[in-house]
Amino acid sequence: MSHPSAVPDLVAAAGFALEGVEVVIPGAQGALAHHVRSMAMPRTVMITGSGPLRLLNEREEGLAYVCRAGVCQLPVSNVDELDGELRRAIDS
Repeated sequence: MSHPSAVPDLVAAAGFALEGVEVVIPGAQGALAHHVRSMAMPRTVMITGSGPLRLLNEREEGLAYVCRAGVCQLPVSNVDELDGELRRAIDS
């Protein structure tokens, strides 16, 4: 076999597609982004900053949006609310 890690990589990719969580925080990185980075969050992607990314368009800077399977929850503005949204996204 010329690519011995191909099957485990495909299984990991399928797991992300089915169970992955996206955290979108438009604008400059602040307390919300630092909080997400401090957590062990497998199958989670955090997107921050500004630019032409579809996930950043028409979103308010300084708020965090937790998304799963292409659906984003209402934005949150503090760490406690963010923890609640992340728990719900991971548990569902």
